[in-house]
Amino acid sequence: MTRERKLNEKWLKAAVIGSYWGAFEIILGSFFHNMHFPMSGTMLSFFSVMLMVSFSRLWPERGLFWRAGMIAALMKSISPSAVILGPMTGIMLEAILMESATMLLGRTLPGYIAGGALAVSSALIHKIVTLFILYGFDLVKLTVFLYQYALKVLNLKGSQVDPLWLILIIALLYFLTGTIAAVTGYLVGNRVPQGAGKKIRLSDEQPAGFSFSSGKEYSLIWLFVHLFIFSFLLWMISRYPLYVSVPFVLVYVVVCLVRYRQAIRHLKKPWFWVQVVGITLLASLVWKGLETGNYLSREGLVTGLRMNLRAIMVMVSFSAISVEFRNPVVRILLFRRGFANLYLATGLAFSSFPHVMDSFPGARELFRHPVTTLTGALAHAGALYSGFASREERQPQIFLVTGGVGEGKTSFLQHLVSRLQQRKIRTAGFLAQGIVEGEEKKGYALLDLASGETRPFSEARKKHGRIHTGRFTFNRETVRWGEDLLWNAVSSGRDHTVIILDEIGPLELKGKGWARALDNLLRNSNTTQVWSVRSRSVAAVVRAWNFTPARIIEVGRGSPDELAALLEKTLKEKK
Repeated sequence: MTRERKLNEKWLKAAVIGSYWGAFEIILGSFFHNMHFPMSGTMLSFFSVMLMVSFSRLWPERGLFWRAGMIAALMKSISPSAVILGPMTGIMLEAILMESATMLLGRTLPGYIAGGALAVSSALIHKIVTLFILYGFDLVKLTVFLYQYALKVLNLKGSQVDPLWLILIIALLYFLTGTIAAVTGYLVGNRVPQGAGKKIRLSDEQPAGFSFSSGKEYSLIWLFVHLFIFSFLLWMISRYPLYVSVPFVLVYVVVCLVRYRQAIRHLKKPWFWVQVVGITLLASLVWKGLETGNYLSREGLVTGLRMNLRAIMVMVSFSAISVEFRNPVVRILLFRRGFANLYLATGLAFSSFPHVMDSFPGARELFRHPVTTLTGALAHAGALYSGFASREERQPQIFLVTGGVGEGKTSFLQHLVSRLQQRKIRTAGFLAQGIVEGEEKKGYALLDLASGETRPFSEARKKHGRIHTGRFTFNRETVRWGEDLLWNAVSSGRDHTVIILDEIGPLELKGKGWARALDNLLRNSNTTQVWSVRSRSVAAVVRAWNFTPARIIEVGRGSPDELAALLEKTLKEKK
């Protein structure tokens, strides 16, 4: 069965744009964060618009903006930031606004200006929405009271300082900033010819948090628990007195601190607690001060405390949800809902990440000379696109051996290995051999096909700290050993080798077991592989890793001899 190209030209180009956009966001985002740079979101939007417009001059196809935005947002998810949902939604909003404006006005300078103005302005809207989520409607009331208090202190009347004019001035500044970004990107894109660029080496490693990993435990149950608790606590804080809601919030925060120690960083920052004290004192000072004449009210103090309690809960909850959002199982669900192209394109963008990062200057230089960096990115865009296209055309050939539990998949593979050896074909990988005592299966041992070494793999009893599925407990050390065997088989450069995996099933579909190894195998070319998969899991495995099997052989209907001959033919064709 001949495999078709998975990604079309548009997704490949979006992967190029998304790789540079994601690098911009991660490098400059970290720089602004560490420097406590004011209006950092606006500056990131400025650079994003400039990048989108310049690449659009190079590749004027429709639909590139939203595709590149989704890829850049997913790349942002591996950022060390504790909260990723806000930046990810901000990136997507910019891309959608830019796409919408150019659909209406065309890929012309007016269209780019309109899109750029809207995209940069979205940073302000995003900030306002974020503050509203953090502090609730009380923030609006507090702002009104603060405005009234400022007028009184300055001895001004409301008619003298119309807040509408202030809003219009701020909006005009954002629109002007977006216009400058769009015009700059337009000029850069027009003057930079697409060069061949130097040959680009794509990495085979996926960043932690994007590929499957058995080293980090995630839980879909926890994800749904956080979503429920988030809604419940928001309702409780708004409806009940502090002495009722505070204990619930404290318990939730403590649980999150225990489970997500590295993710909850905001609570450790002195500046956060300065904000807490400042908002509390400000609310105490101005809350209904003009109405009552009391500028240090108990009601204002309670309101300030309630606002900060809500902010702490929202921040902790979003940090926890951001961690669980990295769950590899979420990726499987996306595949099943038709987002395979997005994931595959993002995987390509990640593969270029070392090259893109090396081609960028330091954060300070990037901030000072963004046009120079962008010019270099455009000059090498063609080479990066060619690298992506080349990788997509070079795919491993995967044969599936299927059957139910106990139907002889491992025996089939043992006979297959023997037939391949007779044909002078090397094998690598492993078999999972059952350990039987009496009539009961006690577990499995992993057999290295290259060396003949065996190691205990699983046993039919649970142990703390081990990987579990069904009634079996799996040995993490053996899993890592097996991953090394597979990686060595791929990196050895021996094309005339058949890599065998026994077996792929429910454990891998949960993001455990050999899930990470499958990611690595699928990213490597010129390999011929045989996977044993339970019959009921075949469709799920194919969807989860999004590949087209070269052939599916059912135990009992096909023979090891037939498969050995087919593998020999495949290897000869690859020479």
